[in-house]
Order: sequence, then C-alpha cells, then structure tokens
Amino acid sequence: MNKVSLNNQLNNARYNYNYFFMKMIIKLLQISLKLSFVLLFSSLFNYTIINIIAIISSIISIISIYDVITNYKPLIDDIGNTLNIEKLSFEIDLNVISNNLFKGFFYS
Repeated sequence: MNKVSLNNQLNNARYNYNYFFMKMIIKLLQISLKLSFVLLFSSLFNYTIINIIAIISSIISIISIYDVITNYKPLIDDIGNTLNIEKLSFEIDLNVISNNLFKGFFYS
C-alpha cells in the first residue's frame, strides 16, 4: 500500500475535521451576535412590541443553535473517531473566523 496516499488521506481528513468544527463555531457566533443585537435594541427601547419580538427572536436563536449543533456534531464525531483524534484537539483558524463571521451582516 502506498504510504504517501494514506498520509494524504489522513491530512485531508484532519483538514475536514477542522473545517467542520470551524464552520460550527462560525455559525454559532453568527447566531449569538444576531441575538445580542436584538437584545441590545430591546434594552434600549423598552416597548412591549419590541420586547415580544426579542423574546420570539431568542426562542428562534436557541432553536437555531440546537439545530447547528445537532447537524455538525455527528460529522465531527465521525471524522474524530476515524482518525482517533481526541475530542478537544482542533485548530482554530482566525482568518476563517474573521472572513466568515460578519458575512451577511454588512452589505456593500
């Protein structure tokens, strides 16, 4: 068996593990930022309708966070189990976070 091919496959799998983990973190941060803006707006203007919108937005955000975790966790666990990677060993690429975190917030 070609050892170079096996090493390339392992490197690709490690990259995919980090990629899916980073995508999950980015989506969770985006949801959290949107929720924080809504709650900040709600705290600035203390009107009943804005508070109701903030409560509804909070419930939707909690459901979205749960959906993101349930969608990405099996992928991350499967790749981690295949590679025998410890559950907390990952690399955080700050460039990926900075490029994708505010995607959709600002329109140019």
